[in-house]
Amino acid sequence: MRPRPIEDPAAERFERLELATHGIAAAFACGGSLTTDRPLTLRFADGVSFVVQPGPDDTPWNAPSLAPLIQRCDPAPFGKGRSTRYDRRVRNALQLRAQGDSLRVLDFDLATSGILEAVRKALTPDDPNALTAELYGLHVYSAGGHFVQHKDTPRGKDMLGTLVVCLPIGFSGGELELTHRGAIRTFDWGSRSRSPKAPIELRWAAFFGDVDHEVKEVRVGHRITLTWLLRRGSGLPRPLPDGPPTDPLASAFAAAVADPDFLRNGGVLGFRCEHMYSETPGFVRAIPPLDARSVLKLKGLDQHIAAMALAAGLSVALKPYVIEPGLEEQWRLQRFPTTKEAGVFRSHRLTPFRIESALPIESHVECFSPDREVHWLAPPLKRDHHGGTATTLLGAPEYSTTGYFGNEGGDGEFYLYGALLVTVPSWAQRRPKRALKKGGTPSAKPATTTVPKRVAVAPASRRPGSKTPTGEFMTAELHAMGHGPADIRRMLKEGALERTGYGWYRFVR
Repeated sequence: MRPRPIEDPAAERFERLELATHGIAAAFACGGSLTTDRPLTLRFADGVSFVVQPGPDDTPWNAPSLAPLIQRCDPAPFGKGRSTRYDRRVRNALQLRAQGDSLRVLDFDLATSGILEAVRKALTPDDPNALTAELYGLHVYSAGGHFVQHKDTPRGKDMLGTLVVCLPIGFSGGELELTHRGAIRTFDWGSRSRSPKAPIELRWAAFFGDVDHEVKEVRVGHRITLTWLLRRGSGLPRPLPDGPPTDPLASAFAAAVADPDFLRNGGVLGFRCEHMYSETPGFVRAIPPLDARSVLKLKGLDQHIAAMALAAGLSVALKPYVIEPGLEEQWRLQRFPTTKEAGVFRSHRLTPFRIESALPIESHVECFSPDREVHWLAPPLKRDHHGGTATTLLGAPEYSTTGYFGNEGGDGEFYLYGALLVTVPSWAQRRPKRALKKGGTPSAKPATTTVPKRVAVAPASRRPGSKTPTGEFMTAELHAMGHGPADIRRMLKEGALERTGYGWYRFVR
């Protein structure tokens, strides 16, 4: 639903929200270079070391020089759905997995080098928690080597993406090309002129796991890279600054919530996710609303939209969708499918009836019909058109343009398209509450804050002799205690409440 006719007095609020969303710049990849005076040393399980030294200017190292390293590698596989395959037409490369002590990198630390912090600032600027990196392996693409477009294999809910560091060994070709929603970014790490006395340069790139990426064919030499899995840190979100919101989207949300003409009877705002998300099958319970901690598991623009909606006191949920342009239909799911339920995608003859019988459907709408439940503030969900049969398109929750995944098949996880659904209460629920004078006349003076004596919230604790709840409370928990958005703003202004993070508060004694 797009309820913005000319006569709608709240149309400006919808437009400002939409413009604020479109004005957010969110990166899907980042990269850079690091200079060092000390060469990297690779240490293997048998105690043998290999020192990585740059070759002569613009001249690839010859094969005999790299033989001790290459001989330790095995053919690199790739994932096709949940299966692991080998096919040089898809991926022509070698790899050495960093399992146990099979591969270690000496004299190089991603945290102290500043690379991890640079990645955090570029990809997760709203999350102050430090990223961690897990060495996955070493990959060798020799002349003729390549890897067709693919996505990362999902590896847990804390996985953010991949970091690739190119070793300073001469080669040409082998560009890393990243594609996300029509945008393309290319990293060309081929040979460059270098003085023999110049510092060693390590070039790197990081990107979200759902971003399609491709290694172009290597023309000359050996393209050798180290790959790390990037994982999110755990902890609290960044505290909100005092005073009125300065972020354009936060301001737009706050203004909309305070406008009685904006969704006077309440409603749901829909924001199509810019990224895809994975979940482990078997997660059969209903998906809970996002809170200040779980919102940090989102990516890029999606994370920022959800965080700003939470800051405005609204409830936000991430909902998986199955979209089929061939059938011109879309289904919103109650939760992520189980492995058994996802088996319906392997069928060669899918019908809407079979889909709705097999999956936990929450709602259904034809793609080109208005959605009567959701007010979409971004283009409605639709799958990218890359050809293929209807079964192939619909049967790809582990969706990449080619259907291929990096390194090996997934161990029971897959990507799904999704949307952020923001619930806006009716004006009667969210309007500012005023105290009543004797006789029932509203008073202009704000009511004195009354803190409940007992709050059944798990994180809460109580100081001896105190009736004021202590601990941190989510916005939804304050709403359950009877404090609407206007009450929360008033208590913040009076000093009875303080923010401790996005959507998190603490009562002040």
